Amino acid sequence: MKAWLLFLAALAAPQVPARSALAQPEARIDAAPPGYAPPGYALRAWGPESGAPTDIRTIAQTPDGFLWLGTGNGLYRFDGLSFERIEPVVYERRRSATILTMAVASDGALWVGRDYGGVSVWRNGRLEDLPRDQQVKGAVQAITAGPNGDVWIATIGGLGPQLHLFRHGRWSLISPQTGLQDESIDHLVVARDAALWIAQGASVSRIAPGGLRPELVLRHPAYPATLAQDDAGAVWMTSAKGIERLGKEPMIRPLPSTVPAPGLFQHGGLIFADGAAWLSGYRDGMMLAARGAPARLMSMAVTVLFRDAEGSLWGGGADGLIRLRRSDVIRVALPGAPTTGFALGGAPDAPLYLGTDSGVVGIENGRPRLIHPGDDITAICAGPKGELLAMAQTKGYVRQGGHWRYLPPPPDAAPTGSCAVTSDGRILNIVGNLNIAQLEGGRWKGWQPAQDWQFGVSDGQKGLFTLRPTTSLTHLTPTGQSEIWNRDQIATGFMRMLRPFGPDLYVGGEQGLARIRGGRTVTLDARHHPWLAGITGIAVGRDRVWIISGAGIADVERERWDAAFAHPEQAIPHRLHGDHEGIHARRDVYWAANDVGIDAQGRPWFVTNRGLVRIAPEGGAAPAPAPPVLIRSLEADGRVYHGDGAALPAGTRRVQVEAAALSLIDPARNLYRYRLSGIDSDWVQTDARTIAYTGLAPGRYVMEVMAANADGRWSTRTARVTFSIAPYFWQTWWFAALAGLALGVAVWAGLRWRIRAATQAVRQRIEDRLVVHQHIARELHDTLLQGFQGLMLRFQSTLERLPHDHPARLELEATLERADDVLIEGRDKVRELRAAGEPVDLAALLRALAAARLEDGPVWELRITGKPRRVCAPVADEIEAIAGEALFNARRHAQAGRIIITISFARDSLHLSVADDGVGLDREVLAQGGRPGHFGLIHMRERAAALGAKFDMGDARPHGTVMTLTIPARIAFREVKWSF
Repeated sequence: MKAWLLFLAALAAPQVPARSALAQPEARIDAAPPGYAPPGYALRAWGPESGAPTDIRTIAQTPDGFLWLGTGNGLYRFDGLSFERIEPVVYERRRSATILTMAVASDGALWVGRDYGGVSVWRNGRLEDLPRDQQVKGAVQAITAGPNGDVWIATIGGLGPQLHLFRHGRWSLISPQTGLQDESIDHLVVARDAALWIAQGASVSRIAPGGLRPELVLRHPAYPATLAQDDAGAVWMTSAKGIERLGKEPMIRPLPSTVPAPGLFQHGGLIFADGAAWLSGYRDGMMLAARGAPARLMSMAVTVLFRDAEGSLWGGGADGLIRLRRSDVIRVALPGAPTTGFALGGAPDAPLYLGTDSGVVGIENGRPRLIHPGDDITAICAGPKGELLAMAQTKGYVRQGGHWRYLPPPPDAAPTGSCAVTSDGRILNIVGNLNIAQLEGGRWKGWQPAQDWQFGVSDGQKGLFTLRPTTSLTHLTPTGQSEIWNRDQIATGFMRMLRPFGPDLYVGGEQGLARIRGGRTVTLDARHHPWLAGITGIAVGRDRVWIISGAGIADVERERWDAAFAHPEQAIPHRLHGDHEGIHARRDVYWAANDVGIDAQGRPWFVTNRGLVRIAPEGGAAPAPAPPVLIRSLEADGRVYHGDGAALPAGTRRVQVEAAALSLIDPARNLYRYRLSGIDSDWVQTDARTIAYTGLAPGRYVMEVMAANADGRWSTRTARVTFSIAPYFWQTWWFAALAGLALGVAVWAGLRWRIRAATQAVRQRIEDRLVVHQHIARELHDTLLQGFQGLMLRFQSTLERLPHDHPARLELEATLERADDVLIEGRDKVRELRAAGEPVDLAALLRALAAARLEDGPVWELRITGKPRRVCAPVADEIEAIAGEALFNARRHAQAGRIIITISFARDSLHLSVADDGVGLDREVLAQGGRPGHFGLIHMRERAAALGAKFDMGDARPHGTVMTLTIPARIAFREVKWSF
């Protein structure tokens, strides 16, 4: 009962804020304008219109970079671009959707505490409730986690306040019976020394590192307290007195009496960041209490505060989510909205001037103030002697000698486009597209005839630089004019900025920046330097050059800037400011823009799309660490696969991977590099989260992704996902092996068939030759020789009837003897023809040939290897002819002293070589295949080709010539049987 009474007292106490007896008079509040961030911070908000949840009660961040939002309507996570609602794996109707507190344990698990229904844990991509035997009872008021793995959970219910500890897989309970104060627990925090601090309804207790028993530290009036650690590790709490430092050196810092926002369990948030205390949960907004400065109340309705790993501050409340991030871009409130760029002239400590829709504003000592009221100012310029001219639509104002006076309307009653004050004090008014007028005696008089000049600036002497934005740039002097640029030379696109600095004239346009020095023009175009597109201002300082463009505010070191014009296509090291906040050049500038100025103290000022800003060099957030990167999903042909090692079906046509770089600074500017094994030989860079491939072959793939944040820092670890695509059966290795084997067999069979066919053709020619020989032998034997034999018998019969002394007898006997000789020769020829069909002993044939051809010539030797086989007679005839020609050449042309004839009988071939030790064969003859007018080598090759044999001529070792002849066995050794 005591706990509930104190709890109700705590709810009522904020309605009548108490004053601390120890506090000094109430600290004053410096109220910020609505919608403005505190100085040095950039603000961004997400509401229901951008998909953000409302009624945010607690914020946490897991190591993977996701920002988690516990709301009155469930759990959400945020990746910087989209909000995703996370549902528990198992639906439970008795579980509350209201999430009051969250904490991230040392193992990366997110512990989620609900209004009722206990605790859920997000781990390994699943949100699951604690097991029933471990589930806590009552409303979960606070959760915190220690670096040693401890998780502390504070609850309140029918059993009163309870503190649950999950340590090393075991649960412990701390209650009023074991030392806990019988009061509702508002907040928990684990200090750097691992001690647990407990803020309760009217007291603060502490549990020593590793202990279980709370020790009372102090008592305080009932107040919904919040605990936090500062940068030094000291623990502070909010109270009715302000903020109090606990521990050995207690201290109270009074804060203004503001009313906390009403609501059940509604206590304020407290965090320390950037050397200041930030407090939320106030009815009138959020409070910033910086050291040594008044507390600042901002109209931001947030009830919970959180600082992420990149140093950004997040606030959540009934309207959605906000983020505050340190920025060196300081927005400065103006009396009115700026309508011109800057004017600077006179003494070195002269102010900067600009025109607004309320008049002329001067910036001096870092503060703008209205120095002359007026209507919309369209042009402003300053002179070397302090002159200041401000022109409105139909009138103007001039300050000379410290006094302002009214000026009549410009000539032709046209609005002024720009103005200038020359070094000799002449005040010029450029009336767009009409003329240039000079102020004399309080009246405007023509200075130059109409030339369609639209605006111009002083050249620092007695003339002007004038331009037509798309056609020309001209230098006007009292004695004449000269054209600097014409239509074909303009490389910056639409020109809208002219700024002379000493010997240089800078021309800025939509497509880049040009510098004109000594008659030479060098352009830094937006194609090579995108951040230079849409320039409306430049200022050259002592150490740095400041530029404002469509990309934002940029600064470049002076030395690097000067070097850039020597190599205009090379990248220029630069730093952007305000780009995260959407600050960039004005879009509606069509006159002589001059939107950058440096004041007497060296501070750069800018006229931007968000008004007047300045750069605080000491401000800005430190570069954020490299972002974590993960792969959120793998999609194939419209189906989403979760986890690693997805097996995709055969025929998968499109694979899409969605990656996420969990940098929340400016997620739209995160960059990605990816590489798919087997496809990409190097990293591919993109600014898109979605990576798609089409037409991937079956196989196993590994996708690697790394990412960079908006500060350009790349992750050192890559996210990986593996997947495989199944093949159709005709895409498998075994099908390819069978197909390869079948192809090999087919090729082998084809070659065999081709060789067999060629061999058969050669063999057929030989057999045809044998058939011819057979036919001739048969015809000689059966017709010619038989007929001849019959004639001889008749002549013999006639001879025998003649008398012995008949004169014709002797002549007829001689004739018959000659006929017997012819008959014998004919029979010998028939015998030779019949013998030509019988296999031949090649060794005997070549031995006889060599003996006949080399009878009185060089020494010769016949060598035989392998088992001798008889050679088909027609083949032997061709071999004899080829070998004979080789022996003839060796004897006559090679001047050989020794000739070696080698016959090799192999299973599949017959090999013959004739080698000599002569002078060798001339290279030219060898290349041409013979000598002009000689046909020996040609005939040898032709005979070999006719046999289907391989013929070669080459050099012998160590000198000489060798002829080789290789004949397939099917041609050389096949025997032919004759039958007549």
